[in-house]
Amino acid sequence: MDKTNSGRSGPVTIVSGTRPEVIKLAPLHSSLKAILGADRVWWVDTGQHQDLGRATLNQFAITPDRTLEIRADGDDLCTLHARAVADVTALIDEIDPAMMIVQGDTLSALAAAFAAFHARVPLVHVEAGLRTGNTHNPYPEEAYRRMIDAMADLRFAPTAHA
Repeated sequence: MDKTNSGRSGPVTIVSGTRPEVIKLAPLHSSLKAILGADRVWWVDTGQHQDLGRATLNQFAITPDRTLEIRADGDDLCTLHARAVADVTALIDEIDPAMMIVQGDTLSALAAAFAAFHARVPLVHVEAGLRTGNTHNPYPEEAYRRMIDAMADLRFAPTAHA
């Protein structure tokens, strides 16, 4: 299947779970809604950073179309990743998104990218290309960003160098 011409009928779906993702994706959300219509753009909150992420969504007057609850006290990164991948995969099966958009280097972005890749949903990575040259610094974000880039169909870097 050609991912760029998948014939998917669902909404363009933005996935976030942290405050920085919300801040950076909110203008894109607003623009996409103006261009495509509010019913063609979904926002999914993974719950990775429940308090700060959700407070920031409120500041931008964004009500998520779906809220996942991946965060639980004491869970390790592998458990959170597995839960997020499973939840995003179930969402993909339900809504058949036209494309998924993630930002940066978070666990939420990696999980959504992983689920989109396996479901052959076109993936857009905002803030791609930034590199420290060391997958352990910052850990685990540098490795996450590289993995997301490898799965993305479109990559939008913040600078010409990136």
